Amino acid sequence: MSTRTNIIIEYGKTSIYLYRHHDGYLAETGADIHRVLSAHKKRSILQTTDILKDFLNQSYPKTKYRDCQPIYEITNNVHSDIEFLYRINMYPAIEGGQFEINYVSGYYDLDQKIENSKILTLDQFKDAINQEIKFSNIRIADLNKTNQTNWDLYQSL
Repeated sequence: MSTRTNIIIEYGKTSIYLYRHHDGYLAETGADIHRVLSAHKKRSILQTTDILKDFLNQSYPKTKYRDCQPIYEITNNVHSDIEFLYRINMYPAIEGGQFEINYVSGYYDLDQKIENSKILTLDQFKDAINQEIKFSNIRIADLNKTNQTNWDLYQSL
């Protein structure tokens, strides 16, 4: 089953919506967000279009079951069937501050729940991701021990 997610990238009154059909949880999508924003945080001029390109250029590799396909796609709103919603506020970073990030998970009213969620800095977001990676790795290791899977563990950020 897919773990669908949306990412909202906000700059002032502009909102760009991205959709990801698989792996929307924090250890995957959250880690992607952190990697992209960390790469741009060090730039003297921050461009929303460059950040957007970094998301849109990511793709799942070709396998024997499917062709290479993009991980993220632009959409026009928050989908109704998502399990995770991330919001990136770019404006503070462009003004010399930090990105503001918040996220929620669940199945209902995520676009309303995000309004009341805690706003995190990039470092706080990284801590939340690493905590999720730690818990995910415990679950993966347990499944690997019982020969139910042979998955690699996540690497901390």
